[in-house]
Amino acid sequence: MDEVTANLPSLDDFAGQLNSTFHFSSDTLPPFDTELVEAEQTMSNAIQSSFSLLFRAPGDTQPVQSLYNVSHPVLGEMLVFVVPVKQNDEGLFFEAVFNKLLLK
Repeated sequence: MDEVTANLPSLDDFAGQLNSTFHFSSDTLPPFDTELVEAEQTMSNAIQSSFSLLFRAPGDTQPVQSLYNVSHPVLGEMLVFVVPVKQNDEGLFFEAVFNKLLLK
């Protein structure tokens, strides 16, 4: 598990890529592109650090929560679990939440 979290981009890494394109794909769903529209710290203390990301996909994207292969030209490739959280005239929005224990 340490290998997985060690290789994931940090909140600052994601925040530096706001408004850029992330490509989502899976074995069972059609691939689609999203735009990272929000990267926010949700909690930080001596024990845990958490942040969330909000991605906007086209409105006709299937609203399926799943583990997706996500690729980005700067941040590389990663597996991310996302959940559809809202849909409006701008598109379908997916959220990813990251929690990291700060073990000593």
